[in-house]
Amino acid sequence: MTARLAPLIACVFIVVPAAAMAGGPSAPRLTVGIAPDRAAWFERFQEAHKGPEANQTIVKTFKVAPGTSFDIFNLSGDVTITGVAGDQISVTAVKQAWGGDGKAQLEQIGLDFNETAGRVEVRTSFEHARNAHAQVDFTVEVPFDTLVVVRTLSGDVTVAKVRGDLQVDSTSGTVEATGTPRVVRLKTISGDLKMVDAAAPDVLSASTVSGNVEGKGLKARALDVVTVSGDLVLINATCERAQIRTVNGDVVYVGPLAKGGRYEVSSHSGDVRFELVGTAGFELSARTFNGEVRSDLPLVMSPQPAGSDIPGVPKNHDVRGTFGDGSALLIVKTFSGDVIVGRAEPDRGKDKKKD
Repeated sequence: MTARLAPLIACVFIVVPAAAMAGGPSAPRLTVGIAPDRAAWFERFQEAHKGPEANQTIVKTFKVAPGTSFDIFNLSGDVTITGVAGDQISVTAVKQAWGGDGKAQLEQIGLDFNETAGRVEVRTSFEHARNAHAQVDFTVEVPFDTLVVVRTLSGDVTVAKVRGDLQVDSTSGTVEATGTPRVVRLKTISGDLKMVDAAAPDVLSASTVSGNVEGKGLKARALDVVTVSGDLVLINATCERAQIRTVNGDVVYVGPLAKGGRYEVSSHSGDVRFELVGTAGFELSARTFNGEVRSDLPLVMSPQPAGSDIPGVPKNHDVRGTFGDGSALLIVKTFSGDVIVGRAEPDRGKDKKKD
């Protein structure tokens, strides 16, 4: 059992000075405060998990039609879902309780299974065990084409090989999606996001408030990826549009540019690096207040529009230029950090073979 609820005691505030609102060099700053009542609650939570453990395993199987949806809501505990061949949804739930009379606490944890036409729902509830120190871990197998919705308050979520629509919302925990071609949304407030060979027919949306975002082999018409505090790395990404935002963290984008594509990156504090694949041309508009803008590809510099200079910002920190036919548009803004544009190495992002 790992302590995953600690980040919930932190409150995040983004303060925007008046100068920044007016377009001046000042930028938002991140302030973190701790709620005393949350801190005390978390100390009690940790203390409770030091006691003896009791557990109970429940297994349910449902025979379903193609395209059935699976909806799970869990208060505390990990959720692992894997797509498999067949026509059955198999759910294994492991209840765990710590401290005091663990067996009595297990009996008070509600676990509801509901099946209707085209839908299977699973819910946990602690209404009769409000003072219980417990969690429920789920291991689920679903047919490949199942539509999956996962909602958790505390716990990691791992989804693999699910080909139907996928939506994950977590308050605290890491979210991982692998081999999921129809992502609707991946969201966690406190935790990392990890995506491998994930895709969406339209917009792939992924966000976290506190955590890193890692994506490899992403494909979508558009990417909308956000983290407030954490690094954001996208390798072998393919899209026509991208909006990538972080407040505190570095951004790395590795992939080709689409002709006519638009790629916008913003960071308050962190470096931004584009490692480009292919020969597509682009127009670069990059600005940093405390850092440098560098292109390893030859740019034809554009004249600065009249009145566009910002007092105190050197001209080499505000660069506009074109490479090749300029068919794609790169817009990069960072307050404190470097902006670098170059070619990706030939083996960038490829898995190294093990001996």
